Amino acid sequence: MAVMDRTKGTRKLLYTRRAHRFERKNKCIDCRGRGVTKAYVSEYSYEPAEQCRSCRGSGTYEDYKRYGRKSMA
Repeated sequence: MAVMDRTKGTRKLLYTRRAHRFERKNKCIDCRGRGVTKAYVSEYSYEPAEQCRSCRGSGTYEDYKRYGRKSMA
């Protein structure tokens, strides 16, 4: 189980680093500051891009904290 604990710790560390980086840039973590989610395209179907659910389309970190997911830290 030590391997699982190390994996959890590593993932949490990487997430906190990413969260701090996006907080400094004032960008939403999920949409990377674009305000929309990535469109899904395959050879059989096409789904257009939608507003980011975490920041409600603004792309800012403040709105991500207000409306978005709860942080892992």
